[in-house]
Amino acid sequence: MTDIGMAWMPIEPAKSFGWETRPGFGPQVGVFANFNLNRWLFVEGQLNYNYISGRMRREMPNTDVNNNPLPKSFYAHASENLSTLSLPLLLGMRVNWCNLLVGPQINTVLASRERQWGNPIVEGIELQYSNRTRGLPVNAFDIGLKIGLVTSISQRFAIEATYYHGLTNIYDQSYYVGNWRVRQVTYGLRYIIFK
Repeated sequence: MTDIGMAWMPIEPAKSFGWETRPGFGPQVGVFANFNLNRWLFVEGQLNYNYISGRMRREMPNTDVNNNPLPKSFYAHASENLSTLSLPLLLGMRVNWCNLLVGPQINTVLASRERQWGNPIVEGIELQYSNRTRGLPVNAFDIGLKIGLVTSISQRFAIEATYYHGLTNIYDQSYYVGNWRVRQVTYGLRYIIFK
């Protein structure tokens, strides 16, 4: 199965400091296998690689030579990205035109990074900055609930839409008291190798 989707992390600490947050886009690629329990029910295991991102921006004041605010402000931008490996174990139910999926998912963070950039005017001088950080203060494991819908479009191809709702706060509380929970929407194409 190969999915290309949208994923995001609501970044609550950032919101509390006045940052606007929005989702970013990232790929998901994985494999799956089904085991039939009966004619209507089956169990599906998946192994997926996910690239999850979130974007933020905050309006900040520009300053003149005397460090007084200028009428025009600038936006400070940031993006936060996680590379994860996920293991969903889903119960599936066949209905007339699709398969419904629901079950737990465990994620492990493989890598995390942040980028910040902007063009402020400080004391009358326009500056440009860009900063990259590896290793965000996040916990290595996350658990949550995944639901989905899969419908066949041919003998070998199917389209899929899923939603993952993280139940674990992935933010490291020893760094800063905050609340990050992964929310992930994916949609994509499945290719069935063995029937």
